[in-house]
Amino acid sequence: MSHQHTFLFTDLEGSTRLWEEHPQKMLAAMSQHDALLKNAVEEQNGHIVKTTGDGLHAVFESPVNGLQAALAGQISILKANWPEETGPFRVRMGLHAGEGEERDGDYYGPALNRAARIMSAAHGGQVL
Repeated sequence: MSHQHTFLFTDLEGSTRLWEEHPQKMLAAMSQHDALLKNAVEEQNGHIVKTTGDGLHAVFESPVNGLQAALAGQISILKANWPEETGPFRVRMGLHAGEGEERDGDYYGPALNRAARIMSAAHGGQVL
């Protein structure tokens, strides 16, 4: 059964290069990245569906909560201290509200595809 949700997708801009050039520094930096975004999602009553390499996919009951989580996540990323080798992380984010079908702890449907495409159109530091 489909229900109305708000979906958030995030991705770290330039992560492939960072992993290739600074693999050890990226381990700690990604741990910090993950903790900051997890906190932002959970503070807005969201649920992380899964991590997607260098980003995440989260779901919210409310569009307002999804937007507040995205903005809080961006602010926490901007304020964080990052390793000199990696420089500040630039995370792109996409939000979209629509129907999604939950199956086995994951979500499916056109709204999720749209949220992922919206995220891919963003630049690091943007929420679309």
